[in-house]
Amino acid sequence: MVSPEVSKETVSASFVYTEREFIAAYRGARIAQNESYDSFITRMGVIVGGHVMLLAGVAVLVLWLCGAKGANGPIPWGAAAFNVVVATISGLVLYYGIYGYRRRLRSLYRAFPLRDEKVHYQLTPLRFVSQHRLAQGSSDWSLVGTVTEFRDGFFIQTAAPSGEWIPNHAFDETLTAVDIANLLRSRVNRYKVVNRFASLPEKSYARKPRSIP
Repeated sequence: MVSPEVSKETVSASFVYTEREFIAAYRGARIAQNESYDSFITRMGVIVGGHVMLLAGVAVLVLWLCGAKGANGPIPWGAAAFNVVVATISGLVLYYGIYGYRRRLRSLYRAFPLRDEKVHYQLTPLRFVSQHRLAQGSSDWSLVGTVTEFRDGFFIQTAAPSGEWIPNHAFDETLTAVDIANLLRSRVNRYKVVNRFASLPEKSYARKPRSIP
């Protein structure tokens, strides 16, 4: 239960949109819509299935180029062309979904308008308020969609499928994640918990350049 003192006051939060928080917001929005997004099982399925289809497509192409013959004669060019398409699609899926995933997120962050900008939020008894350099918004809590709680923060869906990401560390140190969770539960109709981190492990982020003495 949220304490009466917390439920009646305005709770503020603010943080700088670093690469880590951008990626958490990006992933949080998608996980909130589909909890299997970028999960371990999903990634393993993409890795195994993608490699099998990629290797199979390449193998058929190589056999066709070598003039290999089967029980019914040479491999038709149509079958070879089809497998080239399959191999190409598999390669793209593996790159964008696995091997180039974090590179693509870093590229998106570099183009993000709020890169390294500070954002502010207020959770008032009646409204959810957001403010940053580009805009200011305010929504009645009755108009807020689902709030999704992650291990490292909250994704507040203000307009499907978009929303606002607020990490745990953005709130005052006197408030715990449990306090914030109870507060949000008391103000929205739909609240769910996803036992995952929205952010990626620390090693996933670009290293800062070493200073030259």
